[in-house]
Order: sequence, then structure tokens, then C-alpha cells
Amino acid sequence: MRSRPPELPAPRRAHPDDYVEEVQQFNRLAEEAGNDPDDMTRLMLFAVVPGDTEEQVEEMLRNPLVRWDAAAPVPGGNTWKRHGLAGDMG
Repeated sequence: MRSRPPELPAPRRAHPDDYVEEVQQFNRLAEEAGNDPDDMTRLMLFAVVPGDTEEQVEEMLRNPLVRWDAAAPVPGGNTWKRHGLAGDMG
């Protein structure tokens, strides 16, 4: 019998410190690869889940499709590891 795949990470509320950490890592990796990070473009993706009440939004955030949408663009292995999962990128 096949084991059940791990639970996808729940969408989380972004915090500015998360972006700072990701940019620092991006800059370090770019420099290690011989690139100038200032010559590169960064991209942020946000999912907006509107609702009339917090309870309605929380219910929508439990939907597997919304959870997948939140997890799919996660770029790096460190982010997956924070959720206790292994992504395809390490």
C-alpha cells in the first residue's frame, strides 16, 4: 500500500523579515555564481484570499487547491524544509 503524501504547507501570512532573508540568500548565491545581484530582477508572488469574515478566509485557506497554490511557487529547499517537507529543488 502506498503511503500518503505529506500535507502541503498552509498559506502563511508574509512577513517582511522573510523577504529580507530570501533576498540575502539570493544575493549570496548570485555572487557565489559570479553574478552581480544588482543586475538581476527579483520576483515576489502573493496570493490574495478575500472573504467577508476571518472565519470565511480561514475556511478557504484549508481548501487543498488553495494550499497547493500557496505551495507550488515556493522556490527553494529551505522554504520546503521550514514546512517539514522536501521539495524538488533540494
